[in-house]
Amino acid sequence: MAIGQGFPSRAEAEWALLQVEPKLDELKATALLGRLNQMSTAQNEYEGPPEGKPRVNRADMMWALKKESAYKEVHGCLPNAGADLLLGMLADLNQKKVAWGDPPQEDVWQTLEKFDFALDRAELWLKAMGTLMSRQIELGVESIEEVAHAMDVHDSDAAKVIELFESIAALQKQKGLGNPTRQDIVMVLEVPHVLEISDLDARLEAAATSLKGFTTLLHDDTAMLNMGMDSKPSLEDKLYMVHELHRFGGDVEKAMDLMKNVADIQKLHEDLGHPTRMQVTLTLTLTRTRTLSLTLSLTLT
Repeated sequence: MAIGQGFPSRAEAEWALLQVEPKLDELKATALLGRLNQMSTAQNEYEGPPEGKPRVNRADMMWALKKESAYKEVHGCLPNAGADLLLGMLADLNQKKVAWGDPPQEDVWQTLEKFDFALDRAELWLKAMGTLMSRQIELGVESIEEVAHAMDVHDSDAAKVIELFESIAALQKQKGLGNPTRQDIVMVLEVPHVLEISDLDARLEAAATSLKGFTTLLHDDTAMLNMGMDSKPSLEDKLYMVHELHRFGGDVEKAMDLMKNVADIQKLHEDLGHPTRMQVTLTLTLTRTRTLSLTLSLTLT
């Protein structure tokens, strides 16, 4: 299998045999290795300035050949053209990634796949990830997975993600919030009524108010039981608590009163047809609003 294929290694020969369909088809594997050799020859015969030479290697070429069919399904292309297009993307990203902390090549491949081989989105993601991870200690970033989650929430907007981590750090340092966990701080910062506040100071104030009320309830075992929750509430329970605290402007007593009433009503599920927490809350809210309107009406009369 060496003639015309550039003397592939054993690993490359095995890769080619397993990559083709049907597997182990020697003719197709030979043709695939021939394309790999053509790519490698073109790279080796580059005669331009050194700084302009594409930063790609045989591993990149093998990845491009492997993902050619997936690229064609998304974008369409001429036969045997997808791999060259993918290799061009890799060359572009590999040249730029040095300024972003030079992430591992596997990250570059995975990012292109993550965004269906859209070069602009992959570049935005890699650049933002590199910037954030270079400030890992400064921003208190715990893991790359934490950054990836934040990038998904904020649509790969590096400025917003950096602002998020700066906000987390600020709230962790703020006293009087009941020592919320990092995960709970992130949760509160990402709930819609906080996330949608454009002014940073106002957003931090809203988050602090929610966290203070949240930790007050969380540390009160009796209150948690009265609201139908145990001392280790689920994420759904936590979001429910934060939402109701927001409804009452951070007033712990009013929020706790409503959630206690909801829990009491849910205990009667056999007679009420198993209403959900949301259904009970909505009914109670509407009932209280109508009662208040009637009271005001009678007062004004």
